[in-house]
Amino acid sequence: MFQSQASSQFSEHYPSSALEDNPQDTLSFFTSNRLFNVDGHETPISTPDVSLLRPVIPPAFPETLERVSPPKRKDYILWTEMANEDFIDHFYQVAAIQDGSPKVIYKHYDRILAHPADKRRGTSTMNRHCSQIGACRRRPTQSQDIRKAIKNGIERLITFIAASRLPFQLIEHPEFRALLEMVRLAPCFPEIPTATTVRRHLQEIVEERQYTLLQKLPDGARLSIALDCWTSPFRQAFIAITGYFIDQEWNYRELLLGFKPLYGSHTGAYLSTVLLDLLEKHRITKRVLTITTDNASNNGTLLGSLQEAIDSLELPRSIPVIRIPYIAHVIQLSLKELLSQMDANPPNEREEIEWTERGHIARQENRTIVDTLNKVRKVAVYINKSPQRRESFIRLQTKEPKLMPIQDIKTRWNSTFLMLRRAKRLQSAFDDFCRQVDYLLSITYPFFKFTSSLSATTDITIHNVFGIYNALFTHIDKAKAQLARKKVG
Repeated sequence: MFQSQASSQFSEHYPSSALEDNPQDTLSFFTSNRLFNVDGHETPISTPDVSLLRPVIPPAFPETLERVSPPKRKDYILWTEMANEDFIDHFYQVAAIQDGSPKVIYKHYDRILAHPADKRRGTSTMNRHCSQIGACRRRPTQSQDIRKAIKNGIERLITFIAASRLPFQLIEHPEFRALLEMVRLAPCFPEIPTATTVRRHLQEIVEERQYTLLQKLPDGARLSIALDCWTSPFRQAFIAITGYFIDQEWNYRELLLGFKPLYGSHTGAYLSTVLLDLLEKHRITKRVLTITTDNASNNGTLLGSLQEAIDSLELPRSIPVIRIPYIAHVIQLSLKELLSQMDANPPNEREEIEWTERGHIARQENRTIVDTLNKVRKVAVYINKSPQRRESFIRLQTKEPKLMPIQDIKTRWNSTFLMLRRAKRLQSAFDDFCRQVDYLLSITYPFFKFTSSLSATTDITIHNVFGIYNALFTHIDKAKAQLARKKVG
């Protein structure tokens, strides 16, 4: 159909002589100037000698029709405007001059392709063409790229955690997620600093924040100091010194003034030297009002040595520094003394990891309150000693959460109460002496409660001191009376 329409259109308006483009050439074997029908339905008036005829040449198409094809050939004429689909914008829809068959030409590579409406009514021809050209090869979809990126990211994260020996809960920490979000929103990937650089920046940040907070101390006002010494599991000793005050807007302010390592004997004179150097560094030597410490004997010497050093500076308007004993430590000393009267104090400063069958047999028949406490300790040691026992103990529990017994330690506040409370929750494992556990819990609970309430940092607690003292005195008197009736202590 396309072929016949094109032929009739051209035969009505244009001469069909193959030599029309060259009017100078007049050959004798053409006896008629009639139009030459490309369909062959008409024949010339006179038939020339066939042996003298040249090969049949297609009629010349008018110059007004646009010719398209690969360079220098121009074998196709532009047929119609393309469809409106976006992907067709890259193709010409053409017709072959020889036979009028429809074709398409890819604009960017001058490739001639079969027309999709010719034999195949689909995009298989175009897909086959795209698969043969490197520039048109299929790329992974966006969803595939995202899934691959997520998988690679998780693998890298697992590798980082395993190689660094970090806990898996790091992934859920808000600060870790905030760090990733900051990196994601950065205009370019940030430069990763070295460990030395991070250490230096940390020191600079701490000093800057210390200075900023101390600037909020009102003129003429003083601040209070609290300090404590601590020995790490690696036998390294430190002293932590904090300062706290009320600023001009009556806001409570607290900052870490220093966290210093200690060497040698921890005498009061040595500790006062460390403290004085820190006060001079922050230029607050003459602005200290009180120092809160525990009840260790060397803290009295510390305060005396510090006062002498401050007096030697002959500072104007100098007043004596007041020492305040830490009441929570006083409460713990009272509990320690109460448990010692029952021979129930934990003997160890660290968790025991050895279990002796002989010691267990020696206490097995004893039913006293004191020995109940020791049995709870030994059960905790026995179960935690072996991974196999821990697994068996967990399997015995039918309800969530599944807990493990814990052991009290001499240097850990309220650890005896926490051990007994855990034993109470694991009551089925301690049925033989559960009554004694309840009694010991009733004795130790007030000490735990008051210590926790007085350890608050954002609330005022000094007005509760006398009430707590009176409540504890009453509680201790009742406990002693009960112990006397039970003939313990």
